[in-house]
Amino acid sequence: MTHTVDRDVWVVKQLPSAEAKVTDTILVGIDGSPQSFGALLTAIGLARRFDKKIELISVYDPYLHYSVFNGIVGVLTEKAAKVFRFEEQNQLHEEIIDTGLAQIYQSHLEVAERMAKDEGVAVTKTLLDGKAFQKVLDHARKTNPWLVVVGRIGVHSPAAETGLGSNAENLLRACPCDILLTTRLEVPQLDVKAEESIRWTPEAEERMKRVPRS
Repeated sequence: MTHTVDRDVWVVKQLPSAEAKVTDTILVGIDGSPQSFGALLTAIGLARRFDKKIELISVYDPYLHYSVFNGIVGVLTEKAAKVFRFEEQNQLHEEIIDTGLAQIYQSHLEVAERMAKDEGVAVTKTLLDGKAFQKVLDHARKTNPWLVVVGRIGVHSPAAETGLGSNAENLLRACPCDILLTTRLEVPQLDVKAEESIRWTPEAEERMKRVPRS
């Protein structure tokens, strides 16, 4: 049923007992998708209603290219491998792409923080590396939030997807606390998104000075 409904679904994992410690944090998954920013706004409404804090969490996977490159190098001929220059390509990924991934996901958190600030809500931010659902799950087990809020699908899901993304489904199955799967979509204002996400390195800024004006 959870895979086919077209509305928000709050899954209760355990009923609080009188002896249980009251938790005060809503953990919101942010991946830069409209669904994740929509989840944030839903979480803000709940935080106000139930007097809870909000923590934003974002996870990037820097290890993906290792498996991709290992797969490529295993099928290349010796001649093709020289043309491909595997070691140089691998170093490029390590130095630029992996670092860039961290910066991209950090910018998603900063955009979300700015959105929350505009709503008058302070948030904390956590950036982790690894498999998205596993890191969110580990963090939830460690911090024991009152609620986890995520969009039904994420940034890597097809736009026409109506079911559940793999991360949402895995969290639904394994999350130890209540989880809210949301359908709300929110696209940040372009000026806010650009301000928080476009960061030029000194080297890039120096190169931009040499670009001819139109």
